[in-house]
Amino acid sequence: VIVCALVLGSVAVLFRGLQFWSFDPVAAQVAGLPTGVLHYVFTGLLSATVVVSIQAVGILLVIAMLVTPGATALLLTRRLAPMMAVAALIGAVSGVGGLYGSYHLDVASGPAIVLVASAIFVMTLMLAPSRGMLWQRWAHRRQHQQSLDDDVLKDALLAEREDGLLPDAALLGQRLGLAGDATRRSLARLARAGRLHHPGGRISLTSEAVS
Repeated sequence: VIVCALVLGSVAVLFRGLQFWSFDPVAAQVAGLPTGVLHYVFTGLLSATVVVSIQAVGILLVIAMLVTPGATALLLTRRLAPMMAVAALIGAVSGVGGLYGSYHLDVASGPAIVLVASAIFVMTLMLAPSRGMLWQRWAHRRQHQQSLDDDVLKDALLAEREDGLLPDAALLGQRLGLAGDATRRSLARLARAGRLHHPGGRISLTSEAVS
């Protein structure tokens, strides 16, 4: 508790200086900050944290607990202060969850804590908004569908207005080189968005699509 209060108090008092120094030491030195003092203060706080954490997870797993919560928080926010708060929350949840898991599963507490932290990181890596792997894949798929829908809509307008054709799914698929299923799915999305109608197979554009 004493070391925790010391570390948190020091970070709160020196936050702006530590933030500036950690991102750009040269600019911080030019601005007149005591970068040497900040370096030794940061090293001392880190050392104190490691010494206390060894009692919880062991000397080797301390590195995982220093890195994993911060890496997880980096996937959720880019601002330093919220990132520190999120990392601390993840560390606390990992500690409590790991201790409960080690008790009920009769395993060592240190590895259990690190496994919980690692599981949180993996889930965040997959599901984090904007930066998660599944989220990015979903966004890429939506972007691809949007581009395809725009191409279908433009070609339908071109076929009707300039070529004098009656556009349908087969014609648009042939003109754009698309498979029949891809064309029909695109037309269904455009119909749900209110940009066209295709009763009986014939496509008619709405005023919203034309504008």
